[in-house]
Amino acid sequence: MQDGLPGCPDCSAAAAPGNSVPGTGGVNLVQDKWKNPTGGKVRGCDTEYGCGNYGASRGSRKHDGSDYESVPGQEIVSPVNGEIIRGSNPYKNDPSYNGVFIRSAEGKSVWVWYLSPDKGIIGSKVQEGDRIGTAQDLTTKYPAKNGNPAITNHIHVRIKDGKTSLNPENLIP
Repeated sequence: MQDGLPGCPDCSAAAAPGNSVPGTGGVNLVQDKWKNPTGGKVRGCDTEYGCGNYGASRGSRKHDGSDYESVPGQEIVSPVNGEIIRGSNPYKNDPSYNGVFIRSAEGKSVWVWYLSPDKGIIGSKVQEGDRIGTAQDLTTKYPAKNGNPAITNHIHVRIKDGKTSLNPENLIP
């Protein structure tokens, strides 16, 4: 644990677990706290679209996050305390699906995809459990096919600590 924070000479006491940094409106920006963004379970396996767990096969690559089941239009909450740095799109060539990039209290990078971010949320400091947007419908992009159902709607959460990918299922209760 560092003694104080860069640019915050009065933050040495705030660096203790459970304390917040002065001037942040009480948001704990020192220690990560986690919450399930949908309250749903990790998506199981869809015949046409694979499984939602961390590390599931995606052909030549592995799934680098976890998919938490959702319902289109459902309120989505921040999975971690920190700051919403920017919007983030999961597909370079399809701007209809959105998300946010959050820098956690401990500096982890957290992507939350397949949600319509609330207006004005970018740049906001959030606590785990604060509303950040509403779930999008993925069944348009991943419809029923070959007699199998459409993909299970979900919110994708990806977490990195530096260059190391972390399993959200180990952090999010």
